[in-house]
Amino acid sequence: MIPPEHVDTFAKDGWTKDQVRARIQEVTARPARELIRDEFCAEGITLQQAERIGLDTLVPKFRDPKNITFVVAGGEAGKFAAYLGGWVSGPMGSQMTTVKIRE
Repeated sequence: MIPPEHVDTFAKDGWTKDQVRARIQEVTARPARELIRDEFCAEGITLQQAERIGLDTLVPKFRDPKNITFVVAGGEAGKFAAYLGGWVSGPMGSQMTTVKIRE
């Protein structure tokens, strides 16, 4: 969810949606070692998977940048935004449905 103020900033700085997606991928990537399941979190990859790809290999948050959907919403209350995760992304998961609301 991106407020209109953020959209204005992206537009003024000449950023395209694809550039924003690429930047999100860049800043959310984590080394495989940080994604290993443990006794505190059942989500993630196994140690064997992390070792196979390399413990220091950066793994992006999203499988494909095209899975990052932007929804412009909100008002002018400061530059606050939110991330809403789907229930498994991609073709096997949930698909976002939006409806434009007009005043």
